[in-house]
Amino acid sequence: MENLNNPIAQPSKKNALVAFLQAKRSLPTWVIILGIVLACALGHATGGSASTSDTTNAGSTAAQSATTSSAPSSAVKSAPTATPKPAPKLTTIASFSGTTQKNTADFQVTADQWQIVWSCQGGEFGGNFSVEVDNSDGSVFDPLAVNQVCNGNMHDTTIERGSGTFYLKVDADVNWQIAIQAVQ
Repeated sequence: MENLNNPIAQPSKKNALVAFLQAKRSLPTWVIILGIVLACALGHATGGSASTSDTTNAGSTAAQSATTSSAPSSAVKSAPTATPKPAPKLTTIASFSGTTQKNTADFQVTADQWQIVWSCQGGEFGGNFSVEVDNSDGSVFDPLAVNQVCNGNMHDTTIERGSGTFYLKVDADVNWQIAIQAVQ
């Protein structure tokens, strides 16, 4: 007869979970986990939320975070980008050249900043090249915009500030070229 005082031990719930996890299934565990991660990522990418149970919530949250950092979401809309303004372009307002002294014709500058791009070619012993900028009424705007002894081929740019109508007084004993440029 059976001994009723010694019942056969029933497996506890903890042992049943371990047995379930150790049991052979038709799909490996990594395939199931990968499926959950992909389902969560797809739900996140389409703007929906994937519902998960409490036991998989921590793992799927980490998987979602890893997935969103490596794959851009199609639901995220980027802010409209402003069309970049083209860089200001210098325009040559006037050009002058000569070999001696000269007062140029008047030229008008509407920009607050402009430049005198100059070059000079001195002979065997060099030569002097100076430029004074005057207002159209004859008053001096910049008395020494350029003051150079030209030994060979020389060139540079002088920046001027202030708009108005001007002319140049060139004093030179060398070949010279001047271009007045501004953003217009």
